[in-house]
Amino acid sequence: MQEQIALLQQSLQLVQQQNQRLLHHREEQDQAEQQLHVEEQEHQEQQQDDPQANNNEAQENNIEQHQNNDDQDMDEQNNNEDNNQQTNSNQENNNNQQHDNNQQNNNQQNNNQQNNNNEPPSNNEHQQNNNEHQQNNNEQHQNNNQQQDNNQQQEDNNERQEDNNEQQENNNEQQENNDGQQQQMEQPQVQIFRTQRGQEKVECGGYYFDFQKTSTRDPEKRFYHCENRRSAGDCKVRIHVRHGRLVMQCNDHNHPPNGHRGMALEVSV
Repeated sequence: MQEQIALLQQSLQLVQQQNQRLLHHREEQDQAEQQLHVEEQEHQEQQQDDPQANNNEAQENNIEQHQNNDDQDMDEQNNNEDNNQQTNSNQENNNNQQHDNNQQNNNQQNNNQQNNNNEPPSNNEHQQNNNEHQQNNNEQHQNNNQQQDNNQQQEDNNERQEDNNEQQENNNEQQENNDGQQQQMEQPQVQIFRTQRGQEKVECGGYYFDFQKTSTRDPEKRFYHCENRRSAGDCKVRIHVRHGRLVMQCNDHNHPPNGHRGMALEVSV
């Protein structure tokens, strides 16, 4: 824009200079006309004295005046052509400069638009992204805490379940002990045998039992289950024996006594 203004100022200065030259030329022309007028007066005075000489001189002056007028017209026409050419050149330069400025402005706008499209997110977008990230972290942290609480609760439930199972086992054992105490006076004597293979067995009331295990709480108490437990009958009877004496029996047999089969046992324990 400043370059365009400078060009316009330069064009105005050139036009002013041309106008000043034209004005100076007109002043010279006026002076020449005045001089010519004075000479004409002088010639008129001389004509009164010498009419023939005056006529010749007047004719010469007219010819010279015509030549001067032609020269002045030619100079004025040349000046007008120069002014027109200068004006057209200035106009063309202004148009070119305006076109260049418009092209430069368009390029600058395109570059600014491209920079705006390529520039990183603003501070507000960064802040929003940080807030979302922080919120996600908080939710993840809450989920982790919830998962830890759930795991701890599951462990507590498992421990309680184990305690309940142990308590239930103790209750069952206590119930068996109580039932055994109630049946102790009615149960017959037991006899402990060991087979030829060394397997410990018990005979009680015509039924035979296989050794199962020793009580962890009372090493003197031994557990036996009916030898038909693994057979098709799947008998559920269990007995507890302490010092060769029946302490408790659980469940009832679902088959007749084994003694009716005439099973031979070896050495008594």
